[in-house]
Amino acid sequence: MSPEIQAQLIHTAMKTFSYTKKQAKNLFNELMMCVKRRDLITIFRMGEESSQDIDLSILIALLRTSCVSSIDQLKLALTWNRVDIARNYILSGSHQWP
Repeated sequence: MSPEIQAQLIHTAMKTFSYTKKQAKNLFNELMMCVKRRDLITIFRMGEESSQDIDLSILIALLRTSCVSSIDQLKLALTWNRVDIARNYILSGSHQWP
């Protein structure tokens, strides 16, 4: 990212959140750490008619992580009382079951 864009983002954070320059730089650094793993970011749009419930979006985001085994995905979906997710997203695939 160019230094000009970085400075603009820091300035915007200072103006929007009434942050000091140090606070805005810290926020910028935290955001940069977050976007390093773009594959783990899920955007939830509040208020859109076609949007899912927030709990469903969180659950699906958790299930997308590659480090969760199929059995753990199933346990998580059932713990959240989402049999529909277990059926449609977990049990419908080509998972290897113990």
